[in-house]
Amino acid sequence: MGLIVVASVMMLPASAATLNTVAGEVVGIDNVEIDGSFWNASFDGGSWLANSLSLYDIAFAESASEALKALILSTDAEFVVWDANAQLTRGCSYDNACTLATPYEISLISNRVEFYSVELGTPYPSVLAGYVTQTTSYIHDTYVQWSQVSAVPIPAAVWLFTPALVGLLGIRRKVRS
Repeated sequence: MGLIVVASVMMLPASAATLNTVAGEVVGIDNVEIDGSFWNASFDGGSWLANSLSLYDIAFAESASEALKALILSTDAEFVVWDANAQLTRGCSYDNACTLATPYEISLISNRVEFYSVELGTPYPSVLAGYVTQTTSYIHDTYVQWSQVSAVPIPAAVWLFTPALVGLLGIRRKVRS
């Protein structure tokens, strides 16, 4: 009697963050874990406009900046190379310093955007609350836009996989008859 070995792999979100690059420039980071959820970050450099900048809850902005800080301090070679040269990041203009800002409030009256940020470069990153009052550009800042990663629910995967498995077992029995 032959043994049928069935192996199944459940699709779960990857827990390892990865740099998203275009022509050697870091344009974002995928799969950043923030408070138990996974998010993709994209970097927009140098300017902000009230209509195009997404705002986040103040607690999320701080947690997101802490998550980026953890990646910057990571010993993973990919992130060490990225942090060592801030100019590799979209929107950063200096080799040794850059601010990655997650905005949480915009005041059109005072032309001010408030954010939590983490610094790339030397000596070490730190998470700070800050603001800028320029409406067109601030060349040292890069604004981080976050989008939540949507995972395929495990129950749906099970429902789709089970009929296929039953079908394969049925075919195997017909061949033996």
